[in-house]
Amino acid sequence: MKSIVFTVLWTICLIIFGVFISVKTEDFSIKYTNEINELEMYVKNEEWQKCKNYSDGLNSNFKKDSKKFFKCLNHCYIGDIELSLNILSDGIYLKDISTCLEQIDIIKISLHRLMESEKYNLDHIL
Repeated sequence: MKSIVFTVLWTICLIIFGVFISVKTEDFSIKYTNEINELEMYVKNEEWQKCKNYSDGLNSNFKKDSKKFFKCLNHCYIGDIELSLNILSDGIYLKDISTCLEQIDIIKISLHRLMESEKYNLDHIL
């Protein structure tokens, strides 16, 4: 009887943790997707000083925020996003629109994949 109660409690705890991580990951991805969209507007308008300032803040905030989730999320996507942010910073420094837009698209795709990989639904359980 004790083992059944213990198993049920652990199952409930794991489900709650899974839902929590799923919700937080979605919030994290949406937040940074919106920030990347704003940076994309600066790049398209060729406002390089605003791009540099915004990119530096975005990069430091992303590193700080990703450390909270690093143990729970797929590390591959976090690494891809950090690499793309570094290449994006170099593209902004060189004022290369094509490199910047390419890296922005890669970041958006990686954020979307991160959100999809952590979704808590039957497709990922089965």
